Amino acid sequence: ADPLWAQSPPPYGPVFLWIEEFVAWIAGTNVDVGIYLFRGIAVIGVALIAYYAPKIATLHDINATRTLWLIAANPLFIAQFVTAGHNDALMTGLAVAGTYYAAAHRNWKGGLLGATLVTMAVAVKPIALVVLPFIGLLWAGHNASWPRKFTYWALTLGIAVIELGIMGLINGFGFGWVGALSTTGGQLIWYA
Repeated sequence: ADPLWAQSPPPYGPVFLWIEEFVAWIAGTNVDVGIYLFRGIAVIGVALIAYYAPKIATLHDINATRTLWLIAANPLFIAQFVTAGHNDALMTGLAVAGTYYAAAHRNWKGGLLGATLVTMAVAVKPIALVVLPFIGLLWAGHNASWPRKFTYWALTLGIAVIELGIMGLINGFGFGWVGALSTTGGQLIWYA
């Protein structure tokens, strides 16, 4: 790994910081155990994607079996989400699950569950933040007026900020992890 990562704060949210702490606690100094635990977490994310993506396809009258084959049997999907052993799979799995609930249940249950699952995705890797406005749109409903859209966007954002704030209180970092997002801002990695 690049020495940059040994000397900088991790640019991840509180949920992934807890997962990292758990893996370090279980694995100790055994690198192999740590790698397998992180891969196991990636497999959980893959399972979420494989379960919820076909359900989203069905909601839109798209062949669920074909969707599953295009996603889960795709070698690039497996290479990125399983063999890389990174947190992208978990983040994406939580975001896809949240999108499904917001789309399937366009009421308080679906909106709240969708916003919470996407907030969990943000708490793994903050780029998932781009999904939150879509949760608000799904929650607002078909043909929603602009005032209704803005209301549900505000509700979705409010839920996310409150939940992230609670997580920050629990782990003691508050929103301090947000500053770590600039860790890789000026870096150039030749092989990337």
